[in-house]
Amino acid sequence: MRKVFIDCGAHDGCSVRKFLDITEDGAEYEVYSFEPNPKLAHHHPVGDAVFYDKAVWTSDGPHTFYMHGTTGGSTLVEEKNTHNTLKAQSRPSIMKVQGLPEAITVECIDISKWISTKFAKEDYIVLKMDIEGAEYQILDKMIAEGTIDYINEFAVEWHLLTSQGVAPPLRKHIKQQIGEHTQLFEQKGIKLIEWDAMHTPYLLDLTSTVG
Repeated sequence: MRKVFIDCGAHDGCSVRKFLDITEDGAEYEVYSFEPNPKLAHHHPVGDAVFYDKAVWTSDGPHTFYMHGTTGGSTLVEEKNTHNTLKAQSRPSIMKVQGLPEAITVECIDISKWISTKFAKEDYIVLKMDIEGAEYQILDKMIAEGTIDYINEFAVEWHLLTSQGVAPPLRKHIKQQIGEHTQLFEQKGIKLIEWDAMHTPYLLDLTSTVG
């Protein structure tokens, strides 16, 4: 049995540092990091982690990525980008440090397929996602394809609940999705962890928190 930590939305490596710090047998884990923001690539790899300068998504290939400086708010999701844009326009501190989001093209990896081809259900896998709204579509695909059964622990920061620029019906739909996912994880015995590593002592660049 392999022990595996998959860091989706690795930012500057803060989640790898936190995981290794708080996990008693962390040194026994294989670590894989995914971060498409080119402004953060110089922070990687962290230790022995295998680093992919790609975004995790529901398919392989190029995709528009809304890069917001070095903030954790950079996203593949248009609705999240709308929120980031409105927030930056309304807060001079964000505009001064990060400016407005910039649309670039990044390579994506189908994380459901990647997990199923690289690992076995007998492995112990901790999957972490802080991917700014892309988690819902990816989880739907993993559930449909059965790759959610590879996961033992799911560490997540949910997004798009109260964002300005996001219509109330979408917020209601997202809350429903979170409830359904949470119930499914419980049924399958997947440990759900509310995750946040965007803070000291794990985060290197504190200006990242303004997004």
